[in-house]
Amino acid sequence: MEQTTKAPNRLYRLLALFCLAVLSFPAATAGGPPEKGGRKSCPQVRLEAERLPDLNVPRSGHQVLCVNGEVVVFGGHTTGFLPTATAEYLDGDGWHLKQMTYTHDHGLAMLLKSGKVFLAGGCNEPLGIGQHHATEWYDPATHTFEGFGCLDTKRSIFAALEVDSGCVAIAGNWFGKDDIELFDGKRRFTHFKTPTIQRGVPFVFRSADGDVTIFSSKNTHDVPFDSVVADRLKGEPFRIPLLEKWHPIRFDLSLDCGIFAIGDEAKDEYSYLFAAYDDNGKMAIVHTDGTRFKLLPTLSEIPTTFHGNTIIYGFPIADRLHGRFYIGGMDSTEWRFYMLSVEYKQSPARLTLYYTDPLQIGYSCVPVLTTDGDIVISGGFADDNFHPMATVYRIMTGPNTTTSASDSIKWWWLLLGGLGLLAIVLTAYLYYTRYTRARKRRIIVKDEIPDEEIDDRQQQDELMQRICQLMDDEQPFLDSNLKVQDIADLLGSNRTYVSDCINTVKGCTFNQFVNTYRVRYAQQLLRHDPKKKVSSVCLLSGFANEMTFFRAFKRVTGQTPREWAAGQNREID
Repeated sequence: MEQTTKAPNRLYRLLALFCLAVLSFPAATAGGPPEKGGRKSCPQVRLEAERLPDLNVPRSGHQVLCVNGEVVVFGGHTTGFLPTATAEYLDGDGWHLKQMTYTHDHGLAMLLKSGKVFLAGGCNEPLGIGQHHATEWYDPATHTFEGFGCLDTKRSIFAALEVDSGCVAIAGNWFGKDDIELFDGKRRFTHFKTPTIQRGVPFVFRSADGDVTIFSSKNTHDVPFDSVVADRLKGEPFRIPLLEKWHPIRFDLSLDCGIFAIGDEAKDEYSYLFAAYDDNGKMAIVHTDGTRFKLLPTLSEIPTTFHGNTIIYGFPIADRLHGRFYIGGMDSTEWRFYMLSVEYKQSPARLTLYYTDPLQIGYSCVPVLTTDGDIVISGGFADDNFHPMATVYRIMTGPNTTTSASDSIKWWWLLLGGLGLLAIVLTAYLYYTRYTRARKRRIIVKDEIPDEEIDDRQQQDELMQRICQLMDDEQPFLDSNLKVQDIADLLGSNRTYVSDCINTVKGCTFNQFVNTYRVRYAQQLLRHDPKKKVSSVCLLSGFANEMTFFRAFKRVTGQTPREWAAGQNREID
C-alpha cells in the first residue's frame, strides 16, 4: 500500500514542476519567441481608436499641443494649400475656432515652462513657399493670441529648445539661410553664431548646463551630408561618426526638441532618444547623453512592415511619466496608425508595436500625448497637400485601456498553452487518484467562491443591467460622439468601472458594445423603411461615418447592410 501511494506522489511532483516550467516560460520570454541571433520578435498589439469630432478647418502642416488638459491645434494650411491663421481647441463641446495673429504653416508651436505657447515662423506664401519671421503668444487661460516680435532669421521647418530661464535656442531652416539664434523668452531675438554647416530640420539637444548640441544629417535643401558635424553654444564643433551610418528620420514640421527628452534635467541628466535608419532600411533607436551618441539596446528589432505593408515612421513623443518613448507611423495601403513603444528604462529596452484598424487619416497627422496618457491624432493629407483632412482620433494608450491580443501569435505559443493545460489536467487527476486510494472513505471537496469575488460579480452584473437599461430606454448610442465618460456620468459611476464592466461581462470593448446597439437600430430602420438610403441609416443610427457603419454591421450580422436587407426580401436604394 505504501508503494502504490509513493509512485503517484513522485509522478505528481514531477508533473507539477513541469506545469510550472511550461506556464512560466511565456513570462520569462515575454515579447515573443527568439529570432535568429537570440533576439525576440516585437509584440504587436491592437489598440482602439475613438473618432472625435472633426476639426472646423481641414489642415496639414499644423502643430498640436496639449495645454492645461486641452488639445489645441495651431495654423498649418487648408484646402488649396493656403496658409490658415486659425487655431482650434477641444473641450466637451467640440472644437472651438480662434483667430491667430499670423499664419504659421510649418511653423513652430512650443509650450514654455511659463505656461504660455510660443508660436513662430512658417511659410509666408501658399503652396509651402518661403519663410517669415513673425512671432506671437497664445494664452491658454483666455484662448487669445498676441503678436509681439520677429525672429532674427526668417524660418520654416526649424527646431528649437527651451534651455535656461525661459531662454530658447533656435536653429535650422528649409530652403533658406540657417543661423543659430537665442530668444530671451520675452521679446528679444538675437543672432548667436553662424553654424559650421547649413542645416535643415536639425535636432537641438541639451548637452550640459547652459549648452546645447545642434546637428542634422541633411542640409537646408534635403541633401545628405557626407560627414555629420554638430555645433554647440559652448565649445567647438565635433563629428558624429554614428550618424554617418544611421540617418535620423526627417520631419516635415518644426520641432520643439523637448519631445525627445527622457532625462531628468533637475538631476543634470541630458538624455534624448530618436529613431534612425541605415542604407538597408533597418531601423534603430539612437540614445544621446551629453555629447555621446550610441544605439539603444533593444530586445527585438524594430518592425518595418505589418501584414506586408511598409510602416512609415514619423513624429516622436516621450512619455516620461510611464518611461515610454513613442514613434508614430502609418502605411499608405490600409491607412492604419502605428505607435512603436520603447520602454527605455529597461535594459535591453522592450519594444511593442501598437496598431489600429484602418482609419480615415493621412500623412502628417500630428500625434500629441494627452493628460490621460492617450494619443490624439488630427489632420494630415491622403493624396496631396491641396486636400488636407479634418478627421481626429483618440488612440487609447492610457492606463485604463484594454488591448486585444496580437494578430501575430505563433503556433508554438498555442502548443505551449496546450502542454500546460495537459499538465494541469494530469496533475489534477493524479491528485484525485492519490487521495481516493489512500482513504477508504469518499471525500467531497466543495469549491467555495470568496465573498469578495461574489460581491464584485454581483456589482458588475447590476451595473451591466443599468447600462443596458439606459441604452434601451434613452438610446444614448444615437449620439455619434458618445464616450465612456458620458455613460458613466448618466449612471453616476466612473469611466473605469463602466469600461471594465463591459469588457468583463460582455467580452468586448466599449465601442463594439455601443456599435451593436447602433446596428440593431439600423436594422429596425431598414425593416420600417426599406427605401431609406444606407447613408441616411448610418447617420440616424449614430455612426460617425459609413466605413465604421459597414464594418460594425458586418461584425454583428456577418453581412453588409445590402446583403442583410436582401435576405429580408427588401430593396435598399
